[in-house]
Amino acid sequence: MIANNDIFAELNKLYDDDHKNYDHVILFWQACNGQRQAQIVRRDMFEQRRDSCLAIIPMLILFQPISHEVLLPTFTHPQRLSSIILKPDSAVKILRINSKSTDKQNAEKEKNIGFVNCSFNYKDSSLCEFCPRNLLTTAIQTLQKRHNLQVKIGFEIEFNVFDSMGKPIDQNTIMNLDATLKEAEILMEISNELKSQGIKVLNMHKEAARGQYEIVLNYDEVMKSIDDYHFAVQVIKQHLQRDGKIVSLLPKLFEDQFGNGLHFHMSIWKNGENILGSSKGNYKLSQEGESFMAGILSHLGALTHFLTPTPNSLNRIQANSCAGSYKIWGIENRDASIRLIEPDSREWIPTHFELKTMDHTANQYLALAAVIVSAIDGLDKQMQLPQPVNEMPKMISESKLVEICIEQLPQTYEERKKALLSEEGDILQEFFGKQMIENILIYADEDHKALDGKSLEEQFKLLNHRY
Repeated sequence: MIANNDIFAELNKLYDDDHKNYDHVILFWQACNGQRQAQIVRRDMFEQRRDSCLAIIPMLILFQPISHEVLLPTFTHPQRLSSIILKPDSAVKILRINSKSTDKQNAEKEKNIGFVNCSFNYKDSSLCEFCPRNLLTTAIQTLQKRHNLQVKIGFEIEFNVFDSMGKPIDQNTIMNLDATLKEAEILMEISNELKSQGIKVLNMHKEAARGQYEIVLNYDEVMKSIDDYHFAVQVIKQHLQRDGKIVSLLPKLFEDQFGNGLHFHMSIWKNGENILGSSKGNYKLSQEGESFMAGILSHLGALTHFLTPTPNSLNRIQANSCAGSYKIWGIENRDASIRLIEPDSREWIPTHFELKTMDHTANQYLALAAVIVSAIDGLDKQMQLPQPVNEMPKMISESKLVEICIEQLPQTYEERKKALLSEEGDILQEFFGKQMIENILIYADEDHKALDGKSLEEQFKLLNHRY
């Protein structure tokens, strides 16, 4: 008789072997405008040429508007017409994609394809200074070198689901049991596939808006967490689209409903230990923890250009929307941009905080690079946090808001651009460089011109398939 453990081991081996069976690889990267892009190559070519010149793309593809395809002649890079080389990571995940077979017997069959994250080099193998992943690596290394600190993050993926006719799949409110159970089978399939690729799901539930759900991923090192997030998004889409559904990651879909954020939780580590909290510090934060958070808060207006980059983003960053629309921090204040999380234990020492402002239209590599650079500035200057705001700003009178110096984050594109180019954004301009900032603003100007005055429905039709 075969022991149960042997049976499970054999089944796991068959499952693993099935996942390793693929003959093509997706080369994935993210353009500066937040759009996910890719090429597909044969596996044998990938394995032969991954350390040399695997694929070449034009540099301009990093700086295109999201609203329409156009070559903008005003880009400032002297080599704007040159090409850059994709540099794949060593780790390959396996994505299960939907079969297009018309054969009824095989219509449900799925195919495996490799999925690898890529950075960019120049043809002489030097690092491309405009590559989002290279810039994030530089920020991470600077934090390590200057303060001997590491950062870990975990994402909360919010998304809306529509049926094939474009209607939300439910009208229920947050964490409704019936709505959660109705989609439980697909949610569990998503969780299991992510687990098979080393990505741990902490929880899944119905969110507040119509047809809105959330999948929370475990925390890890910054680069891995972002790479895992992008893979998770594709897994979510594959499973729901296979079921005939439409997925939307856009920040704002309904005037009267909460939008889709990409909240993330952050912690800081030194020598393998979480050092965000301290029983002796202000607000039970260590000195490093307080300065780290204070740096982010002090540059938050300028950071919105990276965290909430699109016209649709501005529709979400409104008061009383749990979207972090005010430049404040608070303890368990879900309407604050930075929310310090109370731990479950009686010994109240925080281990992580949440940044609520970012959404899916951001380039997450650039956004986290900007956040880390802002935190480094806080550490360098030993910044201190102002008093926490532990109530909803909308419930505070306007005169009181002025008295305690609470301001709303930029509400228009021009306000956001002004913040980036002001003294508040100096460290971001210095880190990213003049050319990078100029090129980002060139395509951002184009997008906001193209989308100015368009309704949420019009924005959905134009943007949803691009994210």
